[in-house]
Amino acid sequence: MPDAAAIVEWYRGTGLRPFLEALPDTATQSRFIAEYREAISKEYEPRPNGHLLFPFRRLFLVAYAK
Repeated sequence: MPDAAAIVEWYRGTGLRPFLEALPDTATQSRFIAEYREAISKEYEPRPNGHLLFPFRRLFLVAYAK
């Protein structure tokens, strides 16, 4: 990902939704997002090209109907 803000935007549509929905108003949500982005930027070291590697687990399933 290009930067910490891109990670937050990508994750905002899935994993962050329950946290954001629990907050009382948009000002509090904005503050949470800003603090989360700051924490992300400290945790992920930039790669040589300047981008951040954001690993996340995936589970792929194949189902067959009988």
